[in-house]
Amino acid sequence: MNEPEPKPDISLRLLEIFGAMMRCETTVEAAEQLGISQPAVSNGIRQLESQLGVTLFERLHRRLQPTEEALLLFEDVRPVFSMLRSFSTRARSMRNGLSGRCG
Repeated sequence: MNEPEPKPDISLRLLEIFGAMMRCETTVEAAEQLGISQPAVSNGIRQLESQLGVTLFERLHRRLQPTEEALLLFEDVRPVFSMLRSFSTRARSMRNGLSGRCG
């Protein structure tokens, strides 16, 4: 009998919000990039910080400045974003009939 895979402690959506914040200068810009509201970005960052028990951003002058911990964690999670882009590209190619199952 197969054991169910344990659920990850952190959702991909929270990591996506974190990645957008690391690439963007403001929560507004990150929200626009993700197609969500600015409060959803702020809430996602707070939720991720709570789950990790680590402060990822210092709130300075109405901006979020990444902490040293955020910079280190971002380097660890970057390959995940690359894998997700690759997955999306492959799925799009399959949908368009450009690749898929052989035979």
